Parts: sequence; C-alpha cells; structure tokens
Amino acid sequence: MGPLPFSRARLNSARGVVTALAQIVAEELDVPFSKVYMDSGDTDKAVDQGVTAAARTVERGGVQLRQASAAARQELLKLASARLDSPVDKLTVTDGVVSVVGTPAKKSLMEIFSAANAST
Repeated sequence: MGPLPFSRARLNSARGVVTALAQIVAEELDVPFSKVYMDSGDTDKAVDQGVTAAARTVERGGVQLRQASAAARQELLKLASARLDSPVDKLTVTDGVVSVVGTPAKKSLMEIFSAANAST
C-alpha cells in the first residue's frame, strides 16, 4: 500500500504536530501510521486555515481532521462495498485492508482509492 496523502494549509511550527495529526488519520482509517503522508503549508491543496496555532494545532484542528478522516473512511467503505459486492456492514478494515467477513475477498484502501480516482 502506498502512502495516503492528507493536506493541511498550516505550516508545522511545533514539535510533533504533524506526527500527532498523522496518528489521528491512521487511527481513524485503521491504516499503519507509516502509510500516512501529511502535506503541510499548501493552500492550493487545502483550505486556508488562518494563522498557525503552534502547539494548539492539534487541539484546534485535530477534531476536524478526525471528522474528515471518519467521513473519508465511510466513503471508502461505500466504494469497497461496490468493488467487493458486499454490504458495508459486512466489511471490516484492518491495517488498511478492507475484508468481507466470512470470505477471502479483500482489497486495500489504497487500491479502492486509486480505482475511484482512475474512474473520475
């Protein structure tokens, strides 16, 4: 599985901010932390979030990032449901791989994401 890119408009001005935000994404998507790539400071890729809040970045932006990651997970599960021909409630995600309960059918989140982007 390749890296999952996430963009944020703020620059990293405090130690551990990018790590903490990447951990939130990894936890919410159930992917290995090493597979999350956090792109920072590019307002062409992300909404301008105003001033950098240094150590308060996680406090102020972590909740929104968790919500966005949860929404992304639900959308990826819908796409996986179509690709694996299974209802969403029969799917599980472990270490970035979507599996159909009780069958050998599975696809990585990156495969699902890539296939969806190729068809748009």
